[in-house]
Amino acid sequence: MENEWRFDHLVMIVKDVDKTFEAYKSEGLDVFLEPVTGSMKDCTVHGKRPAESLKFKIAYLKKGPFLLKLVQPLEGNSTYQEHLDNHGEGIGHIHFCVRDLEQAKAEMAKNKIPMIFEALHATHKEAHFDTRNFINMVTELRQGF
Repeated sequence: MENEWRFDHLVMIVKDVDKTFEAYKSEGLDVFLEPVTGSMKDCTVHGKRPAESLKFKIAYLKKGPFLLKLVQPLEGNSTYQEHLDNHGEGIGHIHFCVRDLEQAKAEMAKNKIPMIFEALHATHKEAHFDTRNFINMVTELRQGF
């Protein structure tokens, strides 16, 4: 059975979530989630567990069906920090929900697309793949709809 993918949101990596959040609000985007800080330890970055928790500040804005997630890396060696260091602020990845994450991971591996980040959250699992050679951004896949 073919694995269904559904677009969920775009992720913009920024140096200052609060400033970017307010700028987009002033341009007419609606608040979906006010800026919050969180951390993550149960993950791998380029196949290795980070020595320390990764700490981020995130916020969500929306306009109609479009959802934009803002991410500001705060601590730790994350792929988000790598993006800021190598490319500056901008769209870091496109996020899809999939019916079967393990099947999607196998399909990506079969197509030689490297997984650069994987995390287990309380509510879901996610994996990020380096699709920059094809679409100039990372692709994130999350289990479930």
